[in-house]
Formats: sequence, C-alpha cells, structure tokens
Amino acid sequence: MRKSDRRCVPGWFHYPQLGKPLISFAQGFLDSFNQALEIFSDCPDQQIHHV
Repeated sequence: MRKSDRRCVPGWFHYPQLGKPLISFAQGFLDSFNQALEIFSDCPDQQIHHV
C-alpha cells in the first residue's frame, strides 16, 4: 500500500523548488532579526532584555 504511505508525507515535500523561496525568506528574516538584536543590545536603557 504505497499510496497510503504517500498520504502521510507533506505535500511540499514533493516540490523541492518551493524550498528555495522559503530558505531565502528565512535567511532574510534571520538577518533582520539579528540586526534588531544588535540595535537592542546597543541600547543601555533597554527593558525588554528577557532574551
């Protein structure tokens, strides 16, 4: 019953070309997040330092 096994696999797994936009989006998000962390770390009066 290979057809039933394929149903357990996520749909995006069969389309590797969708991974590139997701990876680029994740990298851009991480870059902006790192920049935000650097800005926050530069502020001595920052109160939201629970990270």
